[in-house]
Amino acid sequence: MAKGVKGSSTASDKTRTSYILHNEIVKKVRYIALMDEREITDVVDKALREYIDKWEKKNGAIPKK
Repeated sequence: MAKGVKGSSTASDKTRTSYILHNEIVKKVRYIALMDEREITDVVDKALREYIDKWEKKNGAIPKK
């Protein structure tokens, strides 16, 4: 985690996974992380959280297990 970054999760509440993404998206996410002095995982986490929030507003909450 980059110094001074607030709101990052601890390792205990994360899951390691992998996805196949388009090269252009990966390059852009890396660039954003570099410019914002953040970890790539934090940039992806924020983007996915925003997408999920938008989806749930339209479709309703996703059930928790």
